Amino acid sequence: MEHYPFQGMGAFKFRGAYNALAQFTPEQRRLGVVAFSSGNHAKGIALAAKLLGIPAVIVTPADAPTIKLEATRGHGAEVVLYDRATEDREAIGQRLAHERGLTLVPPYDHLQVMADQGTVAKELFEEVGPLDILLVPLGVDGLAFISSLLPVDPAGNTLADEPFKVQVAQVFHNLDEVLTGCVSSRRQLAQVRVYLTDVGLWGQFNALYANWMGDHRPARCIVPVPALHFGVALELEAVAQVSVPAAQKE
Repeated sequence: MEHYPFQGMGAFKFRGAYNALAQFTPEQRRLGVVAFSSGNHAKGIALAAKLLGIPAVIVTPADAPTIKLEATRGHGAEVVLYDRATEDREAIGQRLAHERGLTLVPPYDHLQVMADQGTVAKELFEEVGPLDILLVPLGVDGLAFISSLLPVDPAGNTLADEPFKVQVAQVFHNLDEVLTGCVSSRRQLAQVRVYLTDVGLWGQFNALYANWMGDHRPARCIVPVPALHFGVALELEAVAQVSVPAAQKE
């Protein structure tokens, strides 16, 4: 278990917020950021904006905990309150972005936000090693960012060997297992990124990928790299839609 209190602002969401804002263009930094949140994303955006010198506007419900409102304002952000029973925070955020030229950074469904928040899992693997199971609580429908998929058999913690197609099959198997755990499936994949140490293998991978995916073809790209962990030939990252049963949201 990773504990929130050990983070600088008491929440992992600062990581995603900072990563997103750090990639702003000079013009985006000048104009500012807008986000909607009732808690940790609000504080994360406010603190990241303060550290990077970016004006921040946070749309948050009027009934949010006072301590979180004070923390957000304490980092210098402008707080715009709304009534969650009668108003739509996303619509308010989009309107402010349009009127003021702000860049909207949502608390989820944002690649840069997910990528850096996902480093918590990376740290677990680095510090603890192979895990029997990784439990991830989901509070909303959204996207899952899946990283560091290697051709490693988790059952025996062994590397898939040559030929290349064996490594690809193991990576696909691992991705299937993660998607199932995320309440998702291949058909809910939105993006796949492939890291290859030999671009000459792209054609072979593409054929195996097409057979594995069937008629669903999410966006994908190839990233040539000089080397990967354990000397493997490929590594995958993926973004997938996840769903939470209605009963679990209540």
